[in-house]
Amino acid sequence: MPRIGKENGMIDSKWFLMGDTEAMAEAWTIRDKVFIQEQGFSRETERDGVDAAATHLLIRDGGIPVATGRLYRRDDGRYFIGRVAVLPEFRRQHLGDLLMRMLIRRARNLGAGDVWVDSQSQAVPFYTALGFTRQDEGHLDEGVLHYFMRLPAEKEPPRCCEGRQ
Repeated sequence: MPRIGKENGMIDSKWFLMGDTEAMAEAWTIRDKVFIQEQGFSRETERDGVDAAATHLLIRDGGIPVATGRLYRRDDGRYFIGRVAVLPEFRRQHLGDLLMRMLIRRARNLGAGDVWVDSQSQAVPFYTALGFTRQDEGHLDEGVLHYFMRLPAEKEPPRCCEGRQ
């Protein structure tokens, strides 16, 4: 497993909109590897049209795109974080944690109270560790169980990585 910031250099991040075609292509490459190739979602579902309305975040290690996520406001006013993806060879190094904290902070800076995610069931422990709680009994997306989860306005995520790898 490549170690972040060790062999490749410095970790950096970039906020962007869909109009930044180079950054969007890098984010889509990560999402394709994680959601389509690894998890079996269809390209039609993965490219759902929300990208045009979202603010995106890309994390690079020594210039190599390794993680991405997006933040958007739904018509009902709720802020959602989605399409959180870390390349398999860069997992378990807290990049998902870093990505989420940055997206949560951006949402709060934009005026969000509660912040929401639509989590795959296997990712519920990850979001729970950040302070999110399940808000429904679950629903299916392409046959995969998902849960709406909420981080309340008055709650900040606990310190990074406590009790986690």
